Amino acid sequence: MKRTTSILAAAALGATAGSAGADVTVTGAAEMGIAGSSGDSIRYHTDINANFKMTGETDDGLEFSTAIDLFEVDATDVNATTNDDEHGGIAITLTHKRLKFGNLTLGDTDGALDWVMREVTHDIGGSLRDDHEGHAGFSGNDGLDGRHDGQILRWNNTYGGFSLALSAELDDEFGKSTTGGPHDKYGGDDEAILGIGGRYVANLAGGTQVGIGVGYQTGGDNWDITYKKDNSTAIQTAHTNFDEHAVGMSVDLVFGNGLQTILNYSRMKADGTGYVDPSNPTTSPFYGGTETVTHFGIGLGYKIGTTTIGVNWGSKETDETIDYDFVNPQNALVVNHVDSEGAGLTVTHGLGGGATVQFGYGDSSTEVTLMDAGSTVGLGTVAAGDLKQPMKASGSTWSLGLAFSF
Repeated sequence: MKRTTSILAAAALGATAGSAGADVTVTGAAEMGIAGSSGDSIRYHTDINANFKMTGETDDGLEFSTAIDLFEVDATDVNATTNDDEHGGIAITLTHKRLKFGNLTLGDTDGALDWVMREVTHDIGGSLRDDHEGHAGFSGNDGLDGRHDGQILRWNNTYGGFSLALSAELDDEFGKSTTGGPHDKYGGDDEAILGIGGRYVANLAGGTQVGIGVGYQTGGDNWDITYKKDNSTAIQTAHTNFDEHAVGMSVDLVFGNGLQTILNYSRMKADGTGYVDPSNPTTSPFYGGTETVTHFGIGLGYKIGTTTIGVNWGSKETDETIDYDFVNPQNALVVNHVDSEGAGLTVTHGLGGGATVQFGYGDSSTEVTLMDAGSTVGLGTVAAGDLKQPMKASGSTWSLGLAFSF
């Protein structure tokens, strides 16, 4: 339930009461209930949130809006609250009634990949602590979002049933810095996180709607470092190169009988290499590694009246290869493999007037396998006898209570 602010609330936001064409609205939410987890006692849960949205329009039809989500503003993060480059929970959007150039959004918003994809819990109920999507197999489809400061510029437009999105996230730490002494310097050429995505929605016979989203993001860093090693007088130099790529796809089906299903897949890969002596990389000590994270998830939802039941399952596989030997290249290989999976359940029942009963449950399991190839195996090879005992962990969380929207 939305409430248009009074002059008092508008003044608190720094708005001008006499601004022509301007509007300020406030929405809020509150939660109360009980929650628990495996191996822990039952506890009370309360939470509250407020969202302020301001909109306006120029004389020639340029529409502008901004919102601040107080839940996402971390008061303990000095940079997020005082640095104009790192405002959390804030986004500003521009569009135009007549020119129809789409939406241009800057701030704490989704990159192109996340914007075109659907999470497996999208529009399928909720829970007080998001237990149904807090398990180890869940993915928010954020791709490479947040690799820098989280401030994203995204343009998106819709043409009939097709939507296109482009995004970029800059690194505020670009440039050169000095720390600790005249020879402890680093400088780099950090690439922006660039994204592109497309989404198509079609309405089929019988009230069925199908949506398909595909997105891609890429970015990287190149750094030159000059430092003193172990307090010696000798000056060391190093060069590192780091590249990341992410691709994702989701398919969602909404049927006329209240049933819906969502599938999504994503894969992220990071490659890093470095040389202690960048002037002679062919003989310089080498270090580097790769990391690949593959995710698959599926969600099912059913709505009958004001009741929604949703279940979801997901898995993540992480493969990491690290060569950390600075003296003997490719002689100290470690390969890590992590299998994570989880399932979630949500049941919600609307009481009317913005009140909802919510139950959420999440169950997770993770298995970590470490393989150390020792000093005789080259990069990318693992000796059969070097498999270490897998480490396993599991757990669950749940919550039950009332959620209110204002």
